[in-house]
Amino acid sequence: MHHAFSLIRQFGQTWFTGLLYILAGAGYAFYAFLWMVRAMQIVVKKFVMFILVIVTLLCGLLAYWGFYAPEERRGETVRIEIPRGASLRSIAELLEDAEIIPHWALFYYYVRYQEVGHKIQAGAYAVPEQSGVLHALEVLLGSALVEGVTVTIPEGLTIEQTARTIARQYPIDTVRFDSLARDSSFMGSLSKDSYESLEGFLFPETYLFPKELSEEQIIRILVRQYTQAMEAILEEVDTPSLSPYEAVILASIIEKETNVAHELRRVSGVFHNRLDQNIPLGADATVRFIINRFTGPLRVSELQNPSPYNTRIHRGLPPGPICSPGKAAIVAALDPLETDELFLWRNGMVLGNTIFLEQMRNIIGKSCRYENKTLLFKIGSFQ
Repeated sequence: MHHAFSLIRQFGQTWFTGLLYILAGAGYAFYAFLWMVRAMQIVVKKFVMFILVIVTLLCGLLAYWGFYAPEERRGETVRIEIPRGASLRSIAELLEDAEIIPHWALFYYYVRYQEVGHKIQAGAYAVPEQSGVLHALEVLLGSALVEGVTVTIPEGLTIEQTARTIARQYPIDTVRFDSLARDSSFMGSLSKDSYESLEGFLFPETYLFPKELSEEQIIRILVRQYTQAMEAILEEVDTPSLSPYEAVILASIIEKETNVAHELRRVSGVFHNRLDQNIPLGADATVRFIINRFTGPLRVSELQNPSPYNTRIHRGLPPGPICSPGKAAIVAALDPLETDELFLWRNGMVLGNTIFLEQMRNIIGKSCRYENKTLLFKIGSFQ
């Protein structure tokens, strides 16, 4: 009996000692946990402080970069138009879109802080790209309204015609202009894409050119205007049927085939149908582009010119545009009218669809006999 009590007492002492060890271990573990939490808090605080310092430095650097722009960092001079009644926010966004300032908010809040927004007048201004907020504001607040020359470039002109048109309104070297528009190294500075020339990209518009612009600067302005117009068009058209470059090619042909606004999409529909059915476009305008003669009758030998631009004998689109089309023609090329028609007469008026094939032959024959001229449409090209 005494031995049994001894065993029980020994077991109780062992159990109690074990419990003490467990409690002591738990206490040490809890203390270690608290120490680790405290250490982590210190590390996190230091890390957060480090991040805040980096962010502050970056924000300061970006703000400095946006406000102050050394003259050597400024880019090409661009023309901006501030409309009457424009809000300060819209002016700031206009400057950002023209890449004059890095972000509209820098200009907007700085001008509000300075309380000079009401002094910015409506009108046209010439401001260098990447000017920074301070220089841009200096231009807009000064008497820096552009004193330039209004130059109108109509739709459907080739490079050579565009140069001559500008030269009649603004002093440029037409030979240099034409050469630059075909110079691969210069074109490489305008676009990452490779083209034979800038045919199709000298956007038709009415421009206000500052005095003493070089041929390079004028071409850059025209190409930039094309880029902006194409971006706007692609946002308008939901499902473009062609790539942007294909659209310019087809639009240039449409532009030359008709000068009637309400016919553009219908003419485009005819050309799309012919492309879909692998029928040559048969556009005289492409032949005239090859021979560089845009008036007068075409000879049979000219219609048979083997150039890849000749859509009389070659199927599909030509290698490049034949002129610089306007916005309406580009929209028409991307968004043609749904029609079954396949034929066009010389003035761009659509005469009928495939069921009028015999009618087309009769009309063409009568017209040519009446005018006593060489047949301009080969019947085989309509089959």
